[in-house]
Amino acid sequence: MSSGARTSPAQARESADRRLPPIERTAPLTWSQLPYWIQAHRPDGHTMFTLWIEIDLPVRAPVADVRAAVDELVARHEALRTTFERGPDGEPVQRVRAAAPHPVVTCDADDTARLERLTQEMERPFRFAHDRLFRVLAELRDATVVRLTLAMPHIVTDAITNDIVRSELIELVTARVQRREPSLAPLGMSPVDLALHERSPVGRRRNEVALEYWRRELMAAPDRLPVSSTPFDTTFYGVALSSGRAAGQLERLAKRFGSLPHMVYAAVIHALLGLYFGRERTPVKVQYSGRDRPGLWTSVGCLHRDPTMIVDSPVSMRFSELLAAVRSKYTIGYARARFDPVGLDDIKAD
Repeated sequence: MSSGARTSPAQARESADRRLPPIERTAPLTWSQLPYWIQAHRPDGHTMFTLWIEIDLPVRAPVADVRAAVDELVARHEALRTTFERGPDGEPVQRVRAAAPHPVVTCDADDTARLERLTQEMERPFRFAHDRLFRVLAELRDATVVRLTLAMPHIVTDAITNDIVRSELIELVTARVQRREPSLAPLGMSPVDLALHERSPVGRRRNEVALEYWRRELMAAPDRLPVSSTPFDTTFYGVALSSGRAAGQLERLAKRFGSLPHMVYAAVIHALLGLYFGRERTPVKVQYSGRDRPGLWTSVGCLHRDPTMIVDSPVSMRFSELLAAVRSKYTIGYARARFDPVGLDDIKAD
């Protein structure tokens, strides 16, 4: 008999939970997932597109209730139990795993080494074919969970999915603590079902219409901007400003012009680029949501795209006119946000 230390029940569960459950469904990648598959297979891509969610629970929850709530959330959404790998033909596929107990790592909320443990757990590279792609770390105080930190690679989530996962997990935990049924929104289309729809005759026709639009946009793009000496980034990936003052000013501008903050931000970037480079036509990479119909509004998965917006912004143009042009581009872009990115490879290569 081995003289080594015995494995505790918690360690045994964690070891068993890390094993991947059996495969239930397999499908190609959605067009929104494909760019992140490509990015993740670059040398520096594994943690570059990992998204974190921090949740301060409104109730103090026993660990057992949190584990049960996480299991229910993962069982509810296929995207949270999906892995990705190359299929027999070499093309990437997504594989939905069966619902099973999900690992929840715990640590002491008041431990001085908490931040180091959190960073190690959350920044550990995801192995798309071999790991659970939804990580949960629970911080305990007085034997109850007070805070949760979640991590997912971008291939399974986006900003709207983060909000859905956060709100549903809070509701599931709270409902268990209060011993009531949770109140959740109807399920949206799963990524597997979306991938199959995209390859249907209807989806392919939609793809051709979208590709025709983005081809025209990219062909109208100006020459590459001399960005080597620019003091600011020409890529716009959202409106998460680190400056509270700048964020407040952005909100006020949006109210003043009756617009949305991300549209105002994009217009400001176009104006700054035009002034800095002396160009009247500027390209800015922006985010478009692919949730263009009700069945996708509550979907959990990666549905956003970030193609390039081309806007004419001469110096004589008033900001209200520039914002109207940006709003128009956004409106059309939302309706054309779901397309096969491979269809634009020949233009990107030029």
